[in-house]
Amino acid sequence: MAKNTGQDGFIRQEQAIMSRADSLPLLTAITCPTLVLCGRQDGITPLDRHEEIAGGIRGATLRS
Repeated sequence: MAKNTGQDGFIRQEQAIMSRADSLPLLTAITCPTLVLCGRQDGITPLDRHEEIAGGIRGATLRS
């Protein structure tokens, strides 16, 4: 996927990720049934980050 994006595209994506606002405080506004799904060996977003996300959503179910 990174090869298809190219160097310039990759740099733009990384800059966008680094400058975006933290959305964790918004999780409390989610009121619908929510499943947070995680691959246990996900190197980009590890289990502890998914636990944090699920913990911010009332009644969320975490599956890994």
